[in-house]
Amino acid sequence: MTEASLRGRRVSVADGGETAAAEARGEADERHSSRREICRRCLQPRLNCYCASLVPQESQTRWIFLQHPGEARNPVGTARMAHLSLPGSRLFVGVDFSLERRLLALIAASERPAVLFPTEESRVLGECDSDALPDTLIVIDGTWSQARKIWKTNDFLRALPACRLPPTQPSRYRIRAEPAAHCVSTIEAVAAALQAIDGQDHEAMLAPFLSLVSRQAGFGEAPDRSPRRRLRTPRGLYLPKALLEDGASALLIHVEANGFPQSMRERPPGELVELRARRVGDDSSLSALCLPTCRGPRFEELGLTVEDEALAVAPDELIARWQAFQRPRDARPNDVWVAWGVFPLDLMARAGLPVRAARDVVDVKHWCSSLLGRNPGTLTHACDLLGVSAPPAHLIRRADRQLWRLERVFTLLVERARSAQR
Repeated sequence: MTEASLRGRRVSVADGGETAAAEARGEADERHSSRREICRRCLQPRLNCYCASLVPQESQTRWIFLQHPGEARNPVGTARMAHLSLPGSRLFVGVDFSLERRLLALIAASERPAVLFPTEESRVLGECDSDALPDTLIVIDGTWSQARKIWKTNDFLRALPACRLPPTQPSRYRIRAEPAAHCVSTIEAVAAALQAIDGQDHEAMLAPFLSLVSRQAGFGEAPDRSPRRRLRTPRGLYLPKALLEDGASALLIHVEANGFPQSMRERPPGELVELRARRVGDDSSLSALCLPTCRGPRFEELGLTVEDEALAVAPDELIARWQAFQRPRDARPNDVWVAWGVFPLDLMARAGLPVRAARDVVDVKHWCSSLLGRNPGTLTHACDLLGVSAPPAHLIRRADRQLWRLERVFTLLVERARSAQR
């Protein structure tokens, strides 16, 4: 209840105004309190809880949902709704599931596991013999970019047969924009897949989904609604203050870790594997490799050969080489540290290397966001957004390619900032 409505209910004391106002405040407090209560089953606020409208669906197929962490935080996501509608189904949240033993055990125990994901080789559900239908169906949940990331990250998924839905009606998920007319929400896809497998109508499964869509659409059409998110206003490109000082020399810094993805559960601590640094202008550089105590599932992506690993140094020598490479702060030209985000600083500090405070380092990722008006994501993605060409083919190691990208993005931002100031 708004303050205006409370004022509207205030009357004279003789007419019982104090009682009416107290009752109105009590109703407002109750509504405010109910918004903060979360249902532990559907993870929705109590006012939006849809558990009572769930219609359990019988299915001989085992259903497994792989949900991207970004989609798990979406209050209007439908994977949990589908999961709660299918008794015995399992829901896993993450990106890299290669070490998820419970998931791998479920797949190993299945005779005909399959993944619901559209590929060029995927078959259409319902167009094969009943004895060839999957007994376990894995559903990837997320935006299309998130779903593709899960698909590409997990080799075991691509090794399974893939299937896709038969042509369906357009999505009724009108509170979210779909990338194409044939794209549907997760729960709509599951309902269509159930019908393709057993030939029965599972429209009742969509009751909580349609109710959620209708309610959210009503909120969006309210005249006094607040924006879903604050839009970032680009500040315009600028030159960091450190680069404006006389005698400043940019020192590009890039590090590589031991290959454990951040989305992995019980992830071991990150360890510095490669340290690369290059001064812009005189081309002096430092390249050092230090083998980690534990190698992650993506360690091979670093592109290290046996000969490279034979040149690895001990942690103490790595620290000594880094200290010898740095210039004193009062030297001229003075090194201005340049890195992509704060991850390199964190990893270097964890390895015992002396580092500067984040405020004293030019964060190219943050700088890039001022040009794009959005979070640029990874360094590779930023290169795509800025139109930076791919690294030369002779750069085999990932650290070489990433340092090359960092230098190109940094140079591009400097040129555009100076051009904007003219």
